[in-house]
Amino acid sequence: MQAAIENAARRQYAYDQVKGWEGETPPSVSLGLPPIPFPQGNPFSIAKYRLGERLFFDAGLSINDRISCASCHRPERAFTDPRGFSIGVSGKRMMVKTPTILNVAYSFLFFHDGRTSSLEDQAAGPLLSADEMGMTREGLESKLNAIPEYRHLFQGAFGGERITFGEICASLATYVRCQISGGSAFDEYIYGGDATKLSSLEKRGYGVFIGKAECIRCHSFDGTGALFSDNSFHNIGIGFDQENVPPGLFAMTGNKSHIGLIKTPSLRNVAITSPYMHDGRFRSLPEVIEYYNKGGIRNPSLSPLMRPLHLTKRERRDLVLFLQTLTDPRYLPANLKIGG
Repeated sequence: MQAAIENAARRQYAYDQVKGWEGETPPSVSLGLPPIPFPQGNPFSIAKYRLGERLFFDAGLSINDRISCASCHRPERAFTDPRGFSIGVSGKRMMVKTPTILNVAYSFLFFHDGRTSSLEDQAAGPLLSADEMGMTREGLESKLNAIPEYRHLFQGAFGGERITFGEICASLATYVRCQISGGSAFDEYIYGGDATKLSSLEKRGYGVFIGKAECIRCHSFDGTGALFSDNSFHNIGIGFDQENVPPGLFAMTGNKSHIGLIKTPSLRNVAITSPYMHDGRFRSLPEVIEYYNKGGIRNPSLSPLMRPLHLTKRERRDLVLFLQTLTDPRYLPANLKIGG
């Protein structure tokens, strides 16, 4: 019952962010982002979106009816988990920090290690993981086919008589693909041309971001939009001070030089999505910046981009102020203090 109440509240919060949109086309793109790309094999429809939304918040998709997608990707925290490491149906803590789903429509590899190349395949991962939602393809199909309302909704979205696992994933992918986040003060400044949106200190921090700190080398953007990620993989040293180093891209390639290479996360909403790094070791942005300022943890495959930055105290402070301007105001509750 508690899970149902929490998911109902989260669903309402998510709806409030896009209320007023009911058309047969995807939601309007936020300032600072390119159009949402939809694959030929899973084009947008409002029926699939609404069905995917319902599935996303339904704890019935887990083996014990206790965990939904929204249990770990909480809309009130920019679709991240403030615990850092989510807890699945087995009660086991996940090995890496739960990433946001915002703007993943623009990615072409998913998970920290890039193990899937489509949102449809990504949706299947948590559903079938014994440690996350604990279902099987056949079990989930049987469970949803036993619910007349779901059979009606799936028939309206896909036209078939029986619900298939592929349709479940396609619906979830459609909903997730539409969760976009732009319209920050940074976007108003860069893409809206409003020079008043950033203070002089925030503009100085922007200068550090693209200049001395060279954050833009990995957290990139251009004239078409700002994803703040190069969608690539880098070894920044995180985990090499522990006995068990997260394998990262190595898990997919088997190339030992890829140990510790983790996909670059977006910096959008970074001020409200702590803890930071894939192992959740830092609770504040100043801690993150200090880690980069020191050049990371040395190891044989450390990215050549990792080096001591020699940022002054003022430059580090201004950089934090700039990063706070990347927050989408829709995901900033009035009582939530950003920064730290």
